[in-house]
Amino acid sequence: MANRYWVGGTAAWDGTAGTKWSDTSGGAGGFSVPTSADDVFFTNLSTGTCTISAGNTGAKSINCTGFTGTLAGTATITVSGSITLVAGMTYGHTGTITLNATGTLTTGGKTLGGLTINGSGITVTLGSLLTVGTSAGATGITCTLTQGTLDLNGYSVICNGRFSSDNSNTRAITFGSNTFRLAGSGVVLAMATATGFTCTGTGGFTRTTAFPSDSLNFGATAGGSASNAPNLTVSGGSNAFTLTTGSYFKNVVLTGSTSTVTATYNACGSLVLASGGTYTSVVPTFITSATLTSLGRTLGNTTINGSGITVTLSGALTLATTNTFTLTQGTLDLNGNTLSTGIFSSSGSSTRSITFGSANIALTSTVAATTVLSMATATNFTYTGTGGFTRNMTGTATVQFGSTAGGTVSNAPNLTVNAGSSTLTINQLSWFKNVNFTGSTCSVTGNSPVYVAGNLTLASGGTYTSFSPSFMASGTLTSSGKSLNTTG
Repeated sequence: MANRYWVGGTAAWDGTAGTKWSDTSGGAGGFSVPTSADDVFFTNLSTGTCTISAGNTGAKSINCTGFTGTLAGTATITVSGSITLVAGMTYGHTGTITLNATGTLTTGGKTLGGLTINGSGITVTLGSLLTVGTSAGATGITCTLTQGTLDLNGYSVICNGRFSSDNSNTRAITFGSNTFRLAGSGVVLAMATATGFTCTGTGGFTRTTAFPSDSLNFGATAGGSASNAPNLTVSGGSNAFTLTTGSYFKNVVLTGSTSTVTATYNACGSLVLASGGTYTSVVPTFITSATLTSLGRTLGNTTINGSGITVTLSGALTLATTNTFTLTQGTLDLNGNTLSTGIFSSSGSSTRSITFGSANIALTSTVAATTVLSMATATNFTYTGTGGFTRNMTGTATVQFGSTAGGTVSNAPNLTVNAGSSTLTINQLSWFKNVNFTGSTCSVTGNSPVYVAGNLTLASGGTYTSFSPSFMASGTLTSSGKSLNTTG
């Protein structure tokens, strides 16, 4: 290992030694071209423009402390240690720098043309803000993590282009509380294969949608999981963007943007919408405990599917009348808020529950003959609270709970039909606790028996001659002068 000092003035850093390199600062030239075993210095005695050119054999480190000249060129270079750039120099090198050994990267406010981290078990630690890519909104790869760890160390990254880490090598980002800003266009996060990737900290990737439509992919092909999913914050802009179908993200925060978002993704943390955005094509599947903040916006199909998890609403949530909220396993906590969904589906044997409190789930589908409550198998379903399911009969509909299996006195939910005149069908052998038709004028069909585990309140304007309830627990029957089916 040796030290090499630039004394070549304006010349090319290539494979030719000439008189460009010395073994002391400002010393005589004529020493060999530096290699990956040599530390390279540009000092106050180094002058002119050094153009990094084809044929260079890299360096162990590059230190520009005191340098006021220029580094330029388009060729790639490999550095096997630290890089120190300084504010007083001019940096015009647009080639890619590859770091293949542990070291510190200090840019001194300069913008790198491209950066690759590629070394087994190495750690590249930032010593300053890192900006990669010469222009915001650029396309193409400018920053690549092939293997090793990038430690932000209290600094942020701005990637003007694509960040790529699409492989199965062992690699990681130590975010801390800092962010990695994706400021390019096109596929700005290219991590379809996330196998071997991990991340730590409360920071994550950030994005502004001021640039043209783009997409982000994390683990959609392989390797994405609840344990390695990164955070994503979209802080502004109005252009549309897409989370690639099957991707994994932890906390997704869209506050500040007004974008139209398309995302069928695995939600490994909380989801916060923005009041100005459009999210009817956002289809999250929650696989970990989370909070869902809708800010009055409408989501697409939404699923909870995680053993032992709880998804809590922080405000009223609306799904389009053609969409379905599916509770596969885990707990939905309404937290005092109404959930409005075209269809609610939770038919199965997995452990799952709803914390109603006093709030309700409104079943809003307007398509005729839709099964708006689809819970034929209610095995292992439980709930708490005085709320339940509600329906405005603006179109014919069917409800079913436990009609195939699992319905009991203890888990039968409340059902309120509060308006409308269309026919409601309650599937034979379904179970409901308190059933209330006050406010509606609908006709109710329920072949014998429909099990009632609480109170039954009919409405004076309804028709119930095809409804055959069978009372399975103490309760009050309020007929309002109407007749029930007594022959079923």
